[in-house]
Amino acid sequence: MHSYSSIHLHVVFATWNRQRFIIPVIRPRLHAYIAATARRLGVRDVEAGGHDDHVHLLGRFDPAKSHSSVIGQIKQAATHWMREQDLLRFRWQRGFGAFSVSPDRVAAVARYIKRQEEHHRRATFHDELERLLAELGVNIKDVRLL
Repeated sequence: MHSYSSIHLHVVFATWNRQRFIIPVIRPRLHAYIAATARRLGVRDVEAGGHDDHVHLLGRFDPAKSHSSVIGQIKQAATHWMREQDLLRFRWQRGFGAFSVSPDRVAAVARYIKRQEEHHRRATFHDELERLLAELGVNIKDVRLL
């Protein structure tokens, strides 16, 4: 008997101290690198985007693999890549947010990620994270942010 299962996750992680390392000239290349790394690690249906101090990643994760481990490997590879681009002080904040996405919401979340530039003309990363958490019934004050 064959089994099939998949988990769509919307992952968000930020730069250290929200430093604006992800400048416009490098942003599309970083997102492409993160998406390619995720695919190499077995994540399917990948969409990556973000803004100057954070990244969003949407993908169908293999439930047989620890999503925490996969995300850690993606962040580690992206750090190495950013440092190769002469951003030697670059690093990510510890941790990440991962939100499950029902199959009927995947297209909407992908559109949201693609429109990050437009979105951040109106909202900060903190506002965005607070809204995402509120949708899950979590108060941002209850989340330990470094």
